[in-house]
Amino acid sequence: MLIRVTGPNFVGGLIFGNNGRVAEAAPVVKWAQGMTADQVRAEAAKRGLKAKIVHTLTGAEIEAGKS
Repeated sequence: MLIRVTGPNFVGGLIFGNNGRVAEAAPVVKWAQGMTADQVRAEAAKRGLKAKIVHTLTGAEIEAGKS
């Protein structure tokens, strides 16, 4: 799952892994590394940021990436 996080002066992305935790994060949102979706939502709200799902992989996309 790809998440877009926006703040007053930046836009950054998060990628969730199969384990339900942030696997990759843009440098500006590195604080989210390893967090669950619920933890990211809570922390983003506390920081006054917005987080939105941009894309969720389908089963076919996941299979295509297993090469």
